Amino acid sequence: TINLIDNYGSGIARIQTRAANGTATTPTSISTGNVLFRIGARGYGQTGFGNIDSAQIDFYALERFSDNWHGGGVNISTVNTQTSFLNTTVNITSQGLAIYAPQATNKGGLFVNLSTATNTSLAATGNTDNIIFGINKPNNKGRLTLDTYSNTGTDTIDQMTSIFTGRRARGRIQAPTAVKSGDILTRINAFGYNGSDWSAN
Repeated sequence: TINLIDNYGSGIARIQTRAANGTATTPTSISTGNVLFRIGARGYGQTGFGNIDSAQIDFYALERFSDNWHGGGVNISTVNTQTSFLNTTVNITSQGLAIYAPQATNKGGLFVNLSTATNTSLAATGNTDNIIFGINKPNNKGRLTLDTYSNTGTDTIDQMTSIFTGRRARGRIQAPTAVKSGDILTRINAFGYNGSDWSAN
């Protein structure tokens, strides 16, 4: 089944939804966390389509709405293989982008904060364990951080400790081959601006 939205000329083809609390006759303002619009996808199992989406996109409110304030974000959730629970995979706000690894792996995600005003923090919730790799730009100062969060005391050192790892292989990503003597495995460079360009000297 294909639904087409055609547009001609200078206009823009778009899908637009509206949300409010209250009722149709007496609407009230949106509150923080309210989902404004949701796209969900389900597939047929052995006996039915199930009761949860396999992948879901939520457009949600970041604040209580007024006539001038309409802060919003986008949350993408997916179900890990051989499970039936939705987990946040990607979250996007005006502060940046957060990418999470599947919770079942106890391995981390990527958090990119593009805010130049303040350094925002991102913490694990519930029973999840997250390692968050952060590229922050608070107050126009570049920072690279790796934070670990855990709610249990039985995790391995690899799960609990902030670790930077570089990996190298020859070949291609689809068919890696062994490295050879002399291959550089990981390199960290520092550059300073000389007035016209970035220099390693």
